Amino acid sequence: MLKTLKKNAMALVALAIAATSLTVMSFDKAATRALNPVTIYFHGDSEDPDQVADESRWNTNPNGQSCNDEDQLACSMEVDDSDLDGNQLDPSKISLGAQPTASGYIPTPTGGSSSTPFNPTNRD
Repeated sequence: MLKTLKKNAMALVALAIAATSLTVMSFDKAATRALNPVTIYFHGDSEDPDQVADESRWNTNPNGQSCNDEDQLACSMEVDDSDLDGNQLDPSKISLGAQPTASGYIPTPTGGSSSTPFNPTNRD
């Protein structure tokens, strides 16, 4: 019995090393996956919080606005292409709310499964 245990112990150690190596490689690959950024634009009334929070109003079609990050009105944001459903924002990935400003509303994250950093570009 002791001989069998010693013989199998080496095989178990080899399997443990192989399993650990595969696990580390898969985590490393997931961690280094580059984001594929896409700019999506707001199409609606930035003075209406329901429209700003409506994910279907955020899509890849340019909106003709000059987005300049002044935090006054909703305009655009950069997301990963996996955060889209077709050409519009997927609410299961990034769910939106609306935060009031002096002149309108800007988007805020309220949930979703995306790991994309939330960074909207607003306009004044």
